[in-house]
Amino acid sequence: MSKALLVTVGVGKAGDVHQAILRSVKQTNPDRLILLVTKTSKEQTYETCLKPALAARPHSTEDLTDPDDLDKTYCECYRTIRSLLREGFPPDDISVDFTSGTKVMSAALCMAALELGVKSYIYVAGERGEYGRVSSGHMKLISSPVVSAASVRLLSLAVRFFNAYRFEAAGEIAKPFCEDYAPRIAQPARTLCQFAEALDLWDRFEYAKAFEALKRIPQSTSDPFALVKQKQRMISHVEECKRTIEFFEQQHRSKASRPTSVAPLVADMLANASRRASEARYDDAVARLYRLTEFLAQAKLELDHGVNTACPTESQKFAQLQDKLSWPNEGDKRLALEQSYKALDVLGDPLGKRFFQLKIAKAKNTRNSSFLAHGFATLDKDKYESMESAVTTLIEVYPGDITKAECGARFPELDISALDNLT
Repeated sequence: MSKALLVTVGVGKAGDVHQAILRSVKQTNPDRLILLVTKTSKEQTYETCLKPALAARPHSTEDLTDPDDLDKTYCECYRTIRSLLREGFPPDDISVDFTSGTKVMSAALCMAALELGVKSYIYVAGERGEYGRVSSGHMKLISSPVVSAASVRLLSLAVRFFNAYRFEAAGEIAKPFCEDYAPRIAQPARTLCQFAEALDLWDRFEYAKAFEALKRIPQSTSDPFALVKQKQRMISHVEECKRTIEFFEQQHRSKASRPTSVAPLVADMLANASRRASEARYDDAVARLYRLTEFLAQAKLELDHGVNTACPTESQKFAQLQDKLSWPNEGDKRLALEQSYKALDVLGDPLGKRFFQLKIAKAKNTRNSSFLAHGFATLDKDKYESMESAVTTLIEVYPGDITKAECGARFPELDISALDNLT
């Protein structure tokens, strides 16, 4: 595999500066060598010492235009490393030597290298002479991977994605640190990846898969985010949602599989809508509120009145409803949203009465006008909040401790300062 080396070139006592650089080049033996020079160091060190000594080795120079300007020098170093990446050198095969040059040059090169994922940092150390520089006869090359800095920087980014509900991205960023790193880094990275996978499934309503993913997560001894402590709470909540959905998906529903409460699923659907709204995805959020409104009636009719909205004609109460509801003469007789609440109202259920008091039937026109339904409108925060307020008020009529279930539906937010313990 081809290797590349970038070296900052400074000025100083004749012999010491260029000897340190030549020692680094000899031991590293790069296929691609780039010398980062200033106008002064190019004249005094490169042209007079390095160029003749490196005559037999292919190399190039890159000019640093202002070695006292950290921001400008950083940008120039960044562009140089990016050019190596474009040439096909992966970050693992790039090294930087920051022994020589001004403090600004050394800092800028290391900052740019760290940002672009370079892991090998070289420094020539040894006994120092009169001017504080390493004497040419006492030099030793120190090559050290900057594991902690690189891992913490990227894991911090993964945590930010995790807290923004971008679980797939969080997992992809943390994944490289799960293997071949010290346990203090690998274990937290694995924990982050495992929970990111489970919560991504949960966030997409794939409760059965999320349930299995959560169960696979071991009781970790290294969990700076305190996620494992919340695992059982998550498992219990997701399992209740899974059981509820499994019951309603059955064509012939048995009493044995009836959920004890639909509150966890109701709270979860409401929390999911809230997460989409926090991302300014108001069309998605309103679509979830609409489905929640529909499910409230579906669950109430099924569990309290024995009416399956998919086939209401099979219910013993169908005769009571038939005269009050508008039915097509032929074909599909499933209960749509408004018909479901009308049926509840006919049956004397307070949920049906509250639905029409709140005029939610009008609010559904907001959803119907969106791109995700039947129209071309894009929904905004005001339209979402209007429907969210109406649906929340409707939920208050529904029996069951929704407030308690909301605690189970809450996604964890990671404390980024927990990564301080990794350094």
